Order: sequence, then C-alpha cells, then structure tokens
Amino acid sequence: MQKYIFPIIFILWNILHISFLRLNEVLKIADSFAYLQMAHHFKNFSLEWFWNGWFGFLYSIPIAIADIFIQNDMMATFGVNIIFFNLLAWLCYILWRSYLSFKYNILFIILIFLSPILLNYNIHILSENIYIPLFLILFVWILKYKEIPDFSGSVFLGLMIALLYYTRSEAFIYLGSIGLIIFFLLITKRISFTKAFLNYITVIVSFFIFILPYIFYLHSFTWEWWITNKWSSNLRQAELR
Repeated sequence: MQKYIFPIIFILWNILHISFLRLNEVLKIADSFAYLQMAHHFKNFSLEWFWNGWFGFLYSIPIAIADIFIQNDMMATFGVNIIFFNLLAWLCYILWRSYLSFKYNILFIILIFLSPILLNYNIHILSENIYIPLFLILFVWILKYKEIPDFSGSVFLGLMIALLYYTRSEAFIYLGSIGLIIFFLLITKRISFTKAFLNYITVIVSFFIFILPYIFYLHSFTWEWWITNKWSSNLRQAELR
C-alpha cells in the first residue's frame, strides 16, 4: 500500500493545481515578460536569447521547447512549472527518505505541495521554478560527493553551479560553499591535502569552462570582464539618478 501513497498524492496535487491555472491568465510580475521574450528569441535562433546578463537565460529554454508543441507561451510555462515542481517534490522525497520515517516523509511532501511561497513561484513565470530543483540536485550530489570525492564528481559540481549561474548569476558564490565542504573533508582526514586542492581546482576550472562562452558574449557588448553585469548595471542606473 505504501508504494501507492506517493503517486496518489502527486496525482491529486497535479489535478488540483491544473484546475486553477485558468485563474492565472494575466502576467502580474515584470520579470515574467523578460523570460517569455527570451523564450521567443530562443525559438527564433536569435542571440538576444542570452539577454544582457541581468536575467539568466536557462529558464527560457524549456519554456521555448514546450511552446513549440503547445503554441501558447503562458500555458507552456505553466506546464514547465508543474514539471519542475513535481521534480522538486521528488527530490525532497529522495533527500529525506533516509532520515524520516514513511509517515513523516508523507507529511513533508504534503507540506511541500501546500507551501505558499512555492505555489507563488509555481503560478508565476519566475526563474525560482527551475532554480530550486537545480539547487536540490546540487545538494543531493554533494551528499554523494562527501562519500566519493573523485574527479568526475568535481566536474559535475562545476557543471551544476554553472547551470545555477545560467539561471541566476549570483549562484557563483556556491564555489565558496564547495570550498568549505572540501576543507571539511580535509580536516576530517577523508582526503589528503593534495586531493583536496586538486578537487577544488577542478570544480573552479570546470565552472569557468562551462560559463566562458557566456562571459565572452557579455564582454562583446559591455566591454567589461565580469561574470555578471548586474553590479555595473546598478552603478550606471545610480549614476543616471
């Protein structure tokens, strides 16, 4: 019986949420227009899809792909958001099943589905819908990495931080968090100093390899070498004021 409870919870939540989508026919948040516009540029194979470094472009890719089949960008986005929300709940289940009993894990998943802030993201076109599942994937991988801190795991950490960066550019700060985790592995004598150093360098180098094309793109019109141009954009706005 237990194996049927989680699918039933997921199915009932999806039916309930889909029935309310018709109440969200008007965009209420300014950022939503930017993501829909980036999705439009992506479908037209335009470099404007990359935008200008303010909004991460990764969220626009699944929206554009879904829109090819649905032919309605808002409904395509809602469908993508539901998929990501289900992924988020499943990842939470994966994370907590080793720590919680079955009944408490059920309660936890129900609370996830009823979370007001998560539902608020889910019914709007905001990058948090893809960012949170990506972060949970990173977190799940870190738990695995603590047990086997190898080269391929370090490369994957760099890739995941790059994907988060392509969603929200502030994600580069996770490089510092990974450094602390590797330092913890070092002081608990799970890895040697040489391996800790090489692993951390691998994470950093992998991250920059994955984002280097985008940095060059930003440089092509800002003429500044930044991994994000939010600071320079804020400075320009402040100077204009």
